[in-house]
Amino acid sequence: MVSKIRSLGLGGISGYEVSVECFLSGGLPNFDRVGYIVQKHE
Repeated sequence: MVSKIRSLGLGGISGYEVSVECFLSGGLPNFDRVGYIVQKHE
């Protein structure tokens, strides 16, 4: 089963898109992260 969630995040007055995809199937449990995460500290 594939699920896709789209949302928005806010940073001050600007926004950004957040997209998450999840694939569920039988077998051994695991977790894979694809892409990158950007964190701004000002």
